[in-house]
Amino acid sequence: MKLVLKRIEGMGLRVALFLLLFSGLLMLPGSNIVVAGLECCGVPEVYAEDASAKAPAFIEAVPTGLSAGVGEVQTVYVTVLDRDKKPVPNVLVTASSDTPNRASVEPEEVKTDEDGKAVFTVKGVAYFSGSRAIITFKAGDAVGTVETAQQYL
Repeated sequence: MKLVLKRIEGMGLRVALFLLLFSGLLMLPGSNIVVAGLECCGVPEVYAEDASAKAPAFIEAVPTGLSAGVGEVQTVYVTVLDRDKKPVPNVLVTASSDTPNRASVEPEEVKTDEDGKAVFTVKGVAYFSGSRAIITFKAGDAVGTVETAQQYL
């Protein structure tokens, strides 16, 4: 949600904030709504923005299936997206393997770049017949996984 109020002749920033408060768009601390004032070219703009819209909501990992054999390394590209499917930059992503004796992942954590992307490597550690490893990526409440193929690990 975004509300922009441009100054009408004689209307200052205080009046605009009062209008936001009166309209119910300005909420108390602890809510998901952030109110900010911005002055550009001598015309103040006041807008309310839902801060939760920029929080990590989805993780896309490519490839979704891995085939790194014992001693082999495969790169996994992770993109963190908000609820509007827009990239979330500068957020910490953690990675873990459910069975590190089958497949390891490095690094354990990395921040996304300006495009919401992070890069990890998965290494096949040992062969266990009929078993798989699941690599999990987390950023805030968002979770994504990739799975190793049975025949390789």
